[in-house]
Order: sequence, then C-alpha cells, then structure tokens
Amino acid sequence: MIFTPLKHDDMGIYKSENYRLVETLNGDIVFSYTRQGKAMVIHLASRTAALRRLREAFNSFCAMIFNNYDVDMILGGIEQKSLGRMLKKCGCQHIADTDDKVKSLYMKKRVGGKSG
Repeated sequence: MIFTPLKHDDMGIYKSENYRLVETLNGDIVFSYTRQGKAMVIHLASRTAALRRLREAFNSFCAMIFNNYDVDMILGGIEQKSLGRMLKKCGCQHIADTDDKVKSLYMKKRVGGKSG
C-alpha cells in the first residue's frame, strides 16, 4: 500500500503538533504517528467502506514504520474490541487496559534485525 501525507478529512483522528498524518486508499484509512524513544505511537481511523482492507493497511503501515525508522515497537490504543481481535491477528500483543476497560493498549514488536 502507498501512504501519502493527509490530503482528505482526518476523521477526527488524534493528532498534535508532534504527530505526522498519512492516508491510504484515497483517504479512507488515516494513520497519525509520533516517535517516543524507541517506540512509535500510532492512531488510526477508517471509513466503514475500508474496514475490509484495514488489516492489510495496518500490516503495510507497520512495515513502512519498521523499514523507515529505528524503533523497536509500535504502540496503539484502541476502543473497539473487534479492532483488538484484528490487531492480534496482525501479531500485536495486548499489554494493558484503562481502569474502566474502555480503551486497550496493543504493541507490535520489530521482528528481525534493525534497519535504519
């Protein structure tokens, strides 16, 4: 998949001045990300029409991050349990929940050697 700087609607994705925003599938899937030490913290948003391609987009996005940045892991927080199931299928580990069990944190570790 090709990721380009955001040109379309950001769909309300979390962002601040430290986050970069990219999109794929004509803006139907959006990622925001920032580096914190040896981890990349990410957020994603998707239009309903693109949900079938979300797993493919997530795997491609992680590959892009690991190929272009010297980070050991990708961290992402989610609110929907169905996304948690998808992230587990993509090789992510569930590592924490908020006290109210509304949000969960997932981690994907780099596999193999480092690029840089």
